[in-house]
Amino acid sequence: MSVGKKEIDELKDKNYVDQGRVDSVATNRLVLVAPRDGGKPTTFRNLPEALGASGKIALGEPKSVPAGRYAEQALKAAGVWDAVKDRIVYAQTVRQVLAYVESGEANYGVVYATDAKISDKVTVMDTADSSWHDPIHYLGVVLANSQHKAEATKFLDFLLSPEAQEVFAKYGFSPGAGRM
Repeated sequence: MSVGKKEIDELKDKNYVDQGRVDSVATNRLVLVAPRDGGKPTTFRNLPEALGASGKIALGEPKSVPAGRYAEQALKAAGVWDAVKDRIVYAQTVRQVLAYVESGEANYGVVYATDAKISDKVTVMDTADSSWHDPIHYLGVVLANSQHKAEATKFLDFLLSPEAQEVFAKYGFSPGAGRM
């Protein structure tokens, strides 16, 4: 499983994916969050003004964190990248981005909607337009060298089932696109 298409494509290019099967089992949205107590209301497009002279925004490291790549794409599409790029605090995970915002180390952060939903210490300020970044798909594959291909395939099929999709929805995910 990966939320990064880039990582799955690398596996496919190396023929590590059994029969090239890639399934989107769920999707997500990208949101701008601020600390629940003290975040100045803003949007992606108004972020430079909200940051003021000394504010910070937390993002995942784009080279290693898919959410960071999506965040960079969204900030560029919103036309604010150049104004905020020197104010970024990079994190190694999306949860670390959330922690930076929860603790006040960053005034804002860009995380998945599902991560924002689990924290009672942040509030969602804005949702990125989905056209601003690559689609956020949670992708599942069966590895070609797996010793348990049949079980892995059944599990992947289960993740696409109505029962599993109901569980994903309970936690804020949107339905996946299926076979890709």
